[in-house]
Amino acid sequence: MRELFPSHQISKDTTYFAITLGAAENSKAWTDTQTYWVGFADKDNRVEIRKIRAVVARRFSELWKNLRQPYSVVNNDSGFVRWQMEGGHALITEEQVEKNIPEELEPRPCVMEGRLGFTDFKKLPKTAFQKAPTPKLRMEVLKRDKYRCMICGQRPADDTNIQLQVHHIRPYGQRGITVGKNLISLCHTCHAGLEPHYEYSLFELVEGISDDVDGRLKARMLKKYITASRNYRKSLLSFMKEK
Repeated sequence: MRELFPSHQISKDTTYFAITLGAAENSKAWTDTQTYWVGFADKDNRVEIRKIRAVVARRFSELWKNLRQPYSVVNNDSGFVRWQMEGGHALITEEQVEKNIPEELEPRPCVMEGRLGFTDFKKLPKTAFQKAPTPKLRMEVLKRDKYRCMICGQRPADDTNIQLQVHHIRPYGQRGITVGKNLISLCHTCHAGLEPHYEYSLFELVEGISDDVDGRLKARMLKKYITASRNYRKSLLSFMKEK
């Protein structure tokens, strides 16, 4: 039986990287790592170049345990294979990364997509760098926000004078991109009254953090993690069947 929180497997004086394997509902696999800035990839400074960084393994193991999110400690080849089959969080030695997934050590162009974290530039649609959302993306955002202003709650269904607008939380002129994580539905009154125009706390409305008055955020984070890990295993099983 897999040990959920194997902190005792962490080797002292060993360099570890924290890497997460998951997949979206469409079975598209992804990795998540801790990175640091090394430069810009374009003249507009919209795309950053970032490189994976080592972590304090004990701190990450404690964080994941506190969030009740299982993880693996990868010290050897057999551990690496198990993690590749299971997905999820892992603390992986530098030696194992260099040997099995050296591409993770390469700098890569990234863009800040939502409230926190960066996304590989190559994984974003070209429309992410257009100022205006496509009609399809606009409707996706409105539907996600239940066709209401996320600040005051007013809906066109209740008052025909209410007009909903899709707003960039991180402004396009300040390196914001046009993706769902950076867009929010606002009525024309709330939109016009934003001061400052870049109101960071709006990200919390999109992610549901501000509604966490009863402490359900940790449970939602765990559910999201389990779903991503399950999707990864499904994606891997499908890939293996095709082979």
